[in-house]
Amino acid sequence: ATGLEAEAGEHVVVRLVDGRQFVGHCCIGSDGIHSKTRHQLLANSHPLRYLGYIVVLGIFENARFPLSQQRAFQMSDGGTRMFAMPFTNDLSMWQLSWKMEEEEAIQLAR
Repeated sequence: ATGLEAEAGEHVVVRLVDGRQFVGHCCIGSDGIHSKTRHQLLANSHPLRYLGYIVVLGIFENARFPLSQQRAFQMSDGGTRMFAMPFTNDLSMWQLSWKMEEEEAIQLAR
């Protein structure tokens, strides 16, 4: 997209490179942490900020884990959280998050 406009809660207009335009009730930007969608709508008025947690995720074959085939579940001790949920019939996704200082998270991400 080359342009994105939100019209006071009424609708969203998305313009493509080839000149086509699409109008809808919403635009879902799933283009990552440095989202171009977010930047076009918010510019620098809402800069990203580190919230003190790191998140690691993955996908696993769930044949040996019947609970993860049927429903989402999570465990937490107030600082660390493990979450899993069905993804497809034979795969589930997991997410592990825990508190970590920003500098340590930056080093781990390298």
